[in-house]
Amino acid sequence: MNGLITLNLYPYNLYVLYASIVLLVIFLILTVTKLMPLAQAANSLKPTTERMTANLNDMSKKATAFGTKLSKAVTLIKTALPWLLLLKAANDLYNESDENGVKEFGRSTIKAYKKREDEKKLAKNVAKILKK
Repeated sequence: MNGLITLNLYPYNLYVLYASIVLLVIFLILTVTKLMPLAQAANSLKPTTERMTANLNDMSKKATAFGTKLSKAVTLIKTALPWLLLLKAANDLYNESDENGVKEFGRSTIKAYKKREDEKKLAKNVAKILKK
């Protein structure tokens, strides 16, 4: 045999194999028993996470609805504010005038509108001059 020493441990090889299989089964059983509480905890957390996602979806829907209402209110304010300012200016001119009545309020409104338009034109001309 060319100087090689061979040992024949035939029955002991099988014993080592059986012992390793038994140890593997024991470790598998221990692993499964230790993982069962973790699996149960994960299952008990599932309804909580589902409620949280449902609440989150509900809150996002409410936020989008509130955002649309808010944008509508902002556009309403943006359209109404110039008219309210015009009425305020017209009322101030009406209070400064000597005459009373609906005709005078109409004249005051026209004067306030012309004054506002003149101020806008002046602001545009100043902006053009400053750009150059």
